[in-house]
Amino acid sequence: RQHRVRYINGAVQKYGKLPQCFIGKTLRELDVPTELCDFWEGEITAVFESGKARRTRFRLDEGENSRLFDWQLIPEPDEGGVIVSVVGIARDMTEVLRALEAQREHQILLEQMVRQAPYPTVVADKEGTVILIGQSALSLFEAHKPDEVEGVVNLFTHPLIEALGLTEDVAKAYAGQHVESEEIDISALDADRIGFGGAFSPGAMRVDMFPVRNGAGEIWRCVFIFIDITERKQAEMQLRQRLAVENALAQMSMTLMLGEQTDLNHILGILGGLFEACRAYIFTFRDDGRYMDNVWEWTAPGVSEKKENLQNIPCADYGWIISQVQANTPVIISEVAALDSEAQCDRENLQAQQIQSLLVVPLYSKTSGVMGFIGVDDTSQTRCWTDDQIILLRLAADIIARDIERRHHEAALQESERRFRDILENVDLISLILDVNGHISFCNTFMLDLCGYKPDEVIGRDYFDIFVPPEERKALRVLFLEGLGTRSFPAHHENPIVTRDGELRLVVWDNTILYDHQGAMVGLASIGRDVTEHRQLEEHYRRVQKMESVGRLAGGVAHDLNNLLAPIIGYCDMLLDELDSKTEHHENVGHILNAAERARDLTHQLLAFGRKQVLQLQLLDINTLVRSLHEVLRRAIPENIEVLTFLTEDIHAVKADRSQIEQVILNLVVNAQSAMPTGGTLTIETGNVVLDEEYAATHVGVSPGRHVLLIISDTGVGMDAATLERVFEPFFSTKSEGQGSGLGLATVYGIVKQHGGHIWVYSERHQGTTFKIYFPTEGIPPQTEGEKEATAPAVGGKEAILVVEDNELVRTLAQQVLTKFGYTAYVAESPRQALQLLADPDLRIDMLLSDVVMPEMNGKELY
Repeated sequence: RQHRVRYINGAVQKYGKLPQCFIGKTLRELDVPTELCDFWEGEITAVFESGKARRTRFRLDEGENSRLFDWQLIPEPDEGGVIVSVVGIARDMTEVLRALEAQREHQILLEQMVRQAPYPTVVADKEGTVILIGQSALSLFEAHKPDEVEGVVNLFTHPLIEALGLTEDVAKAYAGQHVESEEIDISALDADRIGFGGAFSPGAMRVDMFPVRNGAGEIWRCVFIFIDITERKQAEMQLRQRLAVENALAQMSMTLMLGEQTDLNHILGILGGLFEACRAYIFTFRDDGRYMDNVWEWTAPGVSEKKENLQNIPCADYGWIISQVQANTPVIISEVAALDSEAQCDRENLQAQQIQSLLVVPLYSKTSGVMGFIGVDDTSQTRCWTDDQIILLRLAADIIARDIERRHHEAALQESERRFRDILENVDLISLILDVNGHISFCNTFMLDLCGYKPDEVIGRDYFDIFVPPEERKALRVLFLEGLGTRSFPAHHENPIVTRDGELRLVVWDNTILYDHQGAMVGLASIGRDVTEHRQLEEHYRRVQKMESVGRLAGGVAHDLNNLLAPIIGYCDMLLDELDSKTEHHENVGHILNAAERARDLTHQLLAFGRKQVLQLQLLDINTLVRSLHEVLRRAIPENIEVLTFLTEDIHAVKADRSQIEQVILNLVVNAQSAMPTGGTLTIETGNVVLDEEYAATHVGVSPGRHVLLIISDTGVGMDAATLERVFEPFFSTKSEGQGSGLGLATVYGIVKQHGGHIWVYSERHQGTTFKIYFPTEGIPPQTEGEKEATAPAVGGKEAILVVEDNELVRTLAQQVLTKFGYTAYVAESPRQALQLLADPDLRIDMLLSDVVMPEMNGKELY
């Protein structure tokens, strides 16, 4: 009762005191504040007096460490029931009370947070009844005050949950899961089943659900947060659209670098969607900027296309807009109706298309200037175009301009290639393109037709394997690879190619190495001329020239020999007349004469080959000539050779020397007979033909026009190419030595050429030989030969004859013979001397006997 402490437990040490400091002391002796001592003593006294326990609280105020205690006082009686002491149990309630205070503050804060949350928030108890609702969530339940919802609405049964499709998600949340609902498109829901309005009218939202557990781990509450994701969805859509445009721009740039084709309609669709435009389009200028065409267009769903109606539009109809575009300036029109009078024409035309807002950016490149423009418009509303949109459209315009420029270049290149290909396909030249591996990339129709192939049989295949003869293949392939390797392929070369049938054609090539736009070598382009016939013609011309030279030489030699033989033969004849035929001298002179005459015959053949003979020309019927020779030939040719004639009726007359043409036929027949030692068939044909310009161009010395054709062919052993090349050369013979002079065909050649004709021979080994002779004709029929009038024998011996001969031996002989027969012979060694003699008026000449071939002038000219 004196308020002395009898016992205190060790818990006091938590407050910095030892238990022994308290034992036996009063509260006042312990330096307890007076007010607290008075309080404690009063409470203890009350327990002693009442005998009942008491409970109270006190605070130990030690500044910042002030502690609040819950103090329970319990009376302790002795055996007699007298209260002898009071047991005090003090519990430090500071932290508990602080926690409770904090909980109360947290509750208030939570309620305020829910009430004022930016997102509509609802808290429901474990039965689903709403116990707390935010102010912004009231419109979800068509309420105005919290008490209209709290304790009233149950989320398990409310139609909003079903309308939003959240029934399963709510069940999952109350099962303990943290649930984020799927994104909900409010515009797609039935407006009558949801009560959105007021401040919360989302276009799209998501509902987050958080289960809350109590101390026992049981679901105690569930928090529902309705999140408006409309702006985020719009931002995501804009981001996706922007990324799509950026990707499209990147793709366009990459495509442009790689030289591939871009889908501008697709790009316009991306731009139109990003800009939320009604139309996006590209116009290009033409005719020096006087007209424009809508070449690409995208329209939003429900917006009609106008591209077909926007072709060949005069730029003057949109003069204000086009003037800015031509100045490479964007055209930004937020409200078409607000355009001033300067743009009246533009305004009227735009309004006719229901366009209310317009954004146009020029399509410009440094090389081509302004080529057109790209534009987006809105036909549903006026709008302000943002800087980002303008920048984005300018970026797109820059890339599209380069793409369009490339398209123009490619179109021009394709047109050029088409024209070039048409040229290559229509010229009579070989056109060939090989890649770097020697595979055929292009081969024109001329080469295919020449070699007998189809395109799919050669394109992509190895040129050398198909067209180059095996013996030439290795060398040409090395030439090709080395030429490309050193980039110095021969600009010109020639080589044979082989056709499908195995025929060789000689081709002269003009070559050009091909490079791509980066300078990389991609192959070889060649233009080839088939010079097979040309080379054959050249070779034939060379042979003709050779024959002409040999002919002139042979003719000159024969003429000189003939001049030497004439005196020999003449003097032999005179000696034979004077010598006794029984003497040895007469016989010897006869041998000399025979040898001289054989030599004369050879000179006549040489003269014929050299075209030095004097021709007796007349209109000749070749058919009549062949018929007259037929019996002679039949008797002269062995019976194992059959002679056939095919003579065309109404044959035209030719101007020819009958005896010379007979000589031609006889020589060819003899040649054919020799070619058929075991028998065969000899055929003689005639016909009227017309040689055209094309034939004449491919045959040396041939003149186009009407000709009479004489064909003599046999079925004999034929000739090889080497023999054919020399067949008309004088003294060339395939017979054994001593069996032929080698002048038979040379004589034929000379006679035909002297008649202005042409002779061609065709022959193959074991296939026989055919000679074709063309004589020019005027196309008139031959005249019928009448009976020849009998001529009286010449009487003479008293006349004066002028002999003109440049060869002295011949001139002397002629003078002696004429004098012997009683003629008066005057001689001149040249035409000029003869003319001087004839100029003498006292000299009377009855006959002129002249050499044909002389210096100064020939005998005919002298006459």
